[in-house]
Amino acid sequence: MSDNLSVGLISASNLRVGGTKLVAMAAGDLARAGHDVKVFIPLLPWYYYFVSLSKHPLRWLKYVLPHLFGCIRERRFSFQEMLDGAGSQAGADTKFVLRKASANQLRKMSHLILVSVEQMVYYRDRFPQEKQIYLLLHPEERVHGNGELFTELRRSFRGKTLVTSPVIAREVADHIADPAVVPIPVSPLLWEQRSHFDPKGKRSDILLSWKDQAHGAAGSEIIRALMAIRPETTVTVWCAVPGISSGVEEALPGAIVV
Repeated sequence: MSDNLSVGLISASNLRVGGTKLVAMAAGDLARAGHDVKVFIPLLPWYYYFVSLSKHPLRWLKYVLPHLFGCIRERRFSFQEMLDGAGSQAGADTKFVLRKASANQLRKMSHLILVSVEQMVYYRDRFPQEKQIYLLLHPEERVHGNGELFTELRRSFRGKTLVTSPVIAREVADHIADPAVVPIPVSPLLWEQRSHFDPKGKRSDILLSWKDQAHGAAGSEIIRALMAIRPETTVTVWCAVPGISSGVEEALPGAIVV
């Protein structure tokens, strides 16, 4: 990319989760590099997955209404403090949209950065796809199914695809040839705690990241085997994706779900 660009980034939601934070980090870095940056945040995300594909409008409302009310209550980007740190003169800005930014709002953008298949569908005819960058955090069929459809969308994408790890690159190698790997950075807050962490210290609680049912079930099997040896072990399950916690209680009764 050349100097002094106008870059749009599309956040998947306004939840304080890893994907949203990566968008904020990228926006801040681009702004500090001197580019004009705008982050678009949907008030009503996930429509494509729950309604267009799964035909479950009531389930979509169950998850999107709390999100909408939270946006109205807070009236700010969930990681606004990271953009404020970029400095107002750098050009970092945010804009709430209903489900997607309009063609007029994107008119002056030189590049558009996406982080989801939903966004790929929304913006393929709204902004030149050759000027889009798709940051593939993980194959979304793990959560939403529709593997063949998502594979074809990624295969036919005419922009630039980046992946966050060599593992993801191997997983999509059958339809994306040699994607550039851009590793996810370590959170500054976690990095600051590195001197306070004793890897040999005793622990009684396990934090399981429940990304989808398949990986959650695999992790649960390991935890149950460990608890058979150490019954005093407690478990906290982190479900960052809306609607994904349905199998936790059955797999790990009594676990704390966050």
